[in-house]
This record gives sequence, C-alpha cells and structure tokens, in this order.
Amino acid sequence: MYLSGIGEGMLALLANKFRSSLTMLGVTIGVMAIVAVVSIGDGGKRRVLDEIEKSPSPPCSGSFPTGSMSRRWKRRTRRLSFSNTSNSSTSVK
Repeated sequence: MYLSGIGEGMLALLANKFRSSLTMLGVTIGVMAIVAVVSIGDGGKRRVLDEIEKSPSPPCSGSFPTGSMSRRWKRRTRRLSFSNTSNSSTSVK
C-alpha cells in the first residue's frame, strides 16, 4: 500500500521535472529565510543583553499596583476651579 504510493510519487516527480525542481528551490529558499530571520533575532538579543550587562547601573524595573496595593496607590484627584478674572470693560457684540 505505501510502496505503491511512493512509486506513484516518484513517477510524478520524474514526469514533472521542472515543477519538482521549482518546488525544491522554493522550499530551500524558504528554509534559508527562516534560518536567517531566527539568527538575526538571536544576534540582536545577544547584543542587547551584552549592552545591559556592560552598563554600570542595573536595569530599571517597575511595578504596578494589584490587589490591596491598588487601594493605597489610588490616584487622588482634586477639582480645579477657574474664575473669570478678566479686567477688560469692553464687550464683543
């Protein structure tokens, strides 16, 4: 069962040599592109980590309030009142 399928596949490859070679070329270029993108990403990550390790101060970190902390860190707002302090006696009609 499997051998007959493999045999038919080989016959199809031999019958369509140009299509088969273009397919193999496309797969090869695709794999090379993926390898290039992954290696560029890894190199960039390594470079950034090296720069962070060379810096004299530790990297900045922050925290966000969660749970009971959010009640303590609640933003306090106040109302601002603006009065009209215009001293001009002219009016616009």
